Amino acid sequence: MTSQPPDFERHLSWQDRLRSASTESEVVEITREFLATVSPYELARLPVDLRPGKVNDAEDLAAIAFDVVSMDKKPTAAHAVVRRLAGFFSDACAHLSRIATPRNRRGGGFPTRAAG
Repeated sequence: MTSQPPDFERHLSWQDRLRSASTESEVVEITREFLATVSPYELARLPVDLRPGKVNDAEDLAAIAFDVVSMDKKPTAAHAVVRRLAGFFSDACAHLSRIATPRNRRGGGFPTRAAG
């Protein structure tokens, strides 16, 4: 990501932050920061098997996205939390797909660090 003053990033939406990411590593880092904003109370409302684990790469991110988007279609007591997670993880996966397109990568796979 571009180097910006700390206050600048605080005012960006999660979608803006995802759009500014140019590598898988940056998307994973933004995802970790997003998950840190989910309160223990919100996590406790989720079914145990739906609570996000550690996100190390695009594969982890996609697995969580699949789970929460699948759960988003079922009415639960944690619907607001599930909806919030589903929205973020859907956006994160969509952005990973965009940065992994052939015109945005050199060689194969996801870019792992910003060129520079």
